[in-house]
Formats: sequence, structure tokens, C-alpha cells
Amino acid sequence: MKVLADTIHGIVDLDELQIELIDQPELQRLAWVHQLAFTKLVFPGANHTRFEHSIGCSYLAGKIANQLELTKDEKRTVIAAGLLHDIGHPPMSHTLEKFLHFSHEKLASKIITGQEKLFLPESGQIPIILESYGLDPEKIAEIVSGKQKNYLGNIISGDVDADRLDYLIRDAYYTGVSHGNIGIERIIKMMKIKDGKICILEKGVRSVEEMLIARMQMYPAVYWHHAVRISGLML
Repeated sequence: MKVLADTIHGIVDLDELQIELIDQPELQRLAWVHQLAFTKLVFPGANHTRFEHSIGCSYLAGKIANQLELTKDEKRTVIAAGLLHDIGHPPMSHTLEKFLHFSHEKLASKIITGQEKLFLPESGQIPIILESYGLDPEKIAEIVSGKQKNYLGNIISGDVDADRLDYLIRDAYYTGVSHGNIGIERIIKMMKIKDGKICILEKGVRSVEEMLIARMQMYPAVYWHHAVRISGLML
């Protein structure tokens, strides 16, 4: 067990599985991939990376798993999926994705299952590590790609998931805008499983509405800022 200090979530505990995955070159590469690409030209503080977001996503996936009282293997599955969900991102994140022949989710799925190997020293160990902990790489790949439509898939790829909860508040913090400041703790507390999927208790609907509105406001204010889009087109 190790701990690290995250800018957004404070002290984050890492178990053996997370430590082994974080040490892999496919994940270490994300420390050089800016989360918001050219957004830093407009918001100078936006220098955060896909690496720290992946750790944050994994952390929130674990919190959601605890709230839903998932089994140990289910919790490990979503924690691993949270860490690995962005390993298919090219440099400059979404800006250069249009030049790929497939989405970053599909590339991530192929890396997780061992069908694709990046040209990095000592890469290709991720499926072996997952299997050593009794986890199914195919299942994790389906969660990352959005093919899993049950509660496990909802935690990583849903309308109110660990991915969005982390990047909204993280992007808001580093850009200095107020739109993404949402009540993560309350939203997670309001999560339950019903009919095999994650639902929100009625008393938590307002918090989710605030999150969806915040996401809507972040697009014109940050993600689709005219100077950011112009920079991407110039590249």
C-alpha cells in the first residue's frame, strides 16, 4: 500500500494492483499527455495531464464501489478500468484523435487485452498483471469501451461516472473557472443499484442536475473556447 497527495482529492491510497499498473510504460506515458491540449494557451494553469486524471478516476471508482457495496473483485475491476480508461489517448488528447483509424477507447481496449502493443520498452504487460490478480482483461476492456451497460460499466462510462466527476472538477480547478465545482461526495452518496444499473436517489437529483449543467457550461467556456479550437485547427 502506498499513498500520494492528489491536488483534487487529497491523500489517495494505492493498493498493489494500482501500483503495478501505474508503473507500466503505457500509463507512465500519460504523464506527458496534457488533459486539455491547447487550452493552456487560454488558461495558463491548464497543464494537468491524463496521468493524474486517470489516478483520480480510479480513486473515485473505488469510492463508488464502496458506496454500492461491490465485491472485492468487482471493486478491483472498476479501479483498474478507471486507471486504464485513457491509455489509448494520442498526444494532445482529443485534438489529434481524428487522425487515428479508431477511437482512443478502442485502442485502450486493445492494449488492455494484449491485441495491441505500443512501441515502448517493457510494454505489453498489462493483461498479464490483470490476470495475476484474477481479473478478466476482456471484461475491463468492455467497461472502458462502454460496451458493459450494467452497474460496473456505469461507474466508468455512464452519464454520472467516475471519469466525468473527476475531469469536471479537475479541469475547473486548473483553468480557474467556477463551473465545474460540483458536489462529488453527495452525488456518490446518492448512488444505488437498481435492476442491474446505477440509479440516483430522488433526494440526489438536484446534485446531479447541477453536475450536468456544470458540464454544459464547461464546453463553451473552456473545451470549445474559440482560441482553443483555432489552435487545434492550426495544428
